[in-house]
Amino acid sequence: MFDFLKKFLAPSNEGEIKKVRKIVDQINALEADTQKLTDDQIRAIAERDGVVQGTFYPGFLVENGQATIDDAVRHLLHLIDVAGIDHVGIGSDFDGDGGVRGLATAADYLNLTRRLLAEGINERMLRKVWGGNFLRVMSRVQYNTLQNFEG
Repeated sequence: MFDFLKKFLAPSNEGEIKKVRKIVDQINALEADTQKLTDDQIRAIAERDGVVQGTFYPGFLVENGQATIDDAVRHLLHLIDVAGIDHVGIGSDFDGDGGVRGLATAADYLNLTRRLLAEGINERMLRKVWGGNFLRVMSRVQYNTLQNFEG
């Protein structure tokens, strides 16, 4: 699944990389897994003004056992620490896999917002991770796509 990303992040593709924005929703903060990104890959996406979407899939949050909202908060704070606040977004993984205790559905997002505020993420930063960063990158993707079609 991430073969395209490995090629995208390869140093030999530096010229192409500058033209492309990628959005990726998995990280390698807690365990080694070929389906997740390493911290170096996260930094590379940030350096190219991309966005890494933090996901709440329990298998990405904990190695064994039940994932909790504490794990999701730690996951997002790690992304922010590695990529910077301008390159992190909040995704989800609410597709019936059992969920995360305290963050089982989108109805629990208020809990996540409260926890992030308690960790020092201010309202300006919250606007970025709750969609601002994603919209910024997608606007550029749309603009670049239109430019390619128009001329």
